[in-house]
Amino acid sequence: MVGVYGHGDWTDTNIIQVIHDNWPHELHVFKSNSTSTPVRLTSQDYRVLRKKGANSTIVVSDGTEYISPGMGVTCNKAPMSATVNSSRIIYEFNLAYDAIVENIDLILESDPMKRTSDILTIGFEGIDNLNVAIYKIKETGHKFTISS
Repeated sequence: MVGVYGHGDWTDTNIIQVIHDNWPHELHVFKSNSTSTPVRLTSQDYRVLRKKGANSTIVVSDGTEYISPGMGVTCNKAPMSATVNSSRIIYEFNLAYDAIVENIDLILESDPMKRTSDILTIGFEGIDNLNVAIYKIKETGHKFTISS
């Protein structure tokens, strides 16, 4: 355990220092290979940068420089990891949409009860225990998955 921190403590440089001192191998993927002289900033400096939607590397006591393990923030101040994850989800839904459009006849034929409707509203139902997305045709109740 690194410590117990508040939700707003993302800019506390001591967190990275503790991890660096005790488990440096956990930070190796975030180590900067920059050849420029690193600038040491305070937690307050990082807080100001974050509020302005800017990022900087983190320099620990021995001069090791890391990019932010949380990937920092975007210029609109959203967490970079949240932006990347939401973009990935949108991409996956776009792929699923294309697959549904391309295979709609097969999807309708796969309904064991052969239910039909003039209108089709297809929604995301959830994820099954195999981590596969389940979709549902609202008007008929038919549930289906898309295999790649």
